[in-house]
Amino acid sequence: MVLKHILINVIPLSANVITAIAVDKKGHKWFGTENNGIVQYDGQIWKSHILSTDLNANGATDVVADANDNIWVATNSGLKKYNGTVWTSYKKRLHRFCEEVYFG
Repeated sequence: MVLKHILINVIPLSANVITAIAVDKKGHKWFGTENNGIVQYDGQIWKSHILSTDLNANGATDVVADANDNIWVATNSGLKKYNGTVWTSYKKRLHRFCEEVYFG
């Protein structure tokens, strides 16, 4: 896939800093932003997904579409999974036997 040059000031993205981009099986583009959640583009409509009301947890550091067409988003506070309908949060907690463990 070839990504074309995108003019941020023309596209209605919620932030000027894009941290990650993923493309799902349907061809929808998913843009992670520095502190304004995820923006989805299906080729016609832009949709913003707010990840958290906590501004420190609303930035996306990475975005991945998996084989089941779930969208996974890494944030400073843990992982988020979007199944096309519902977002599920997996919080990061310290565990005494390893550095990090994610819990649902």
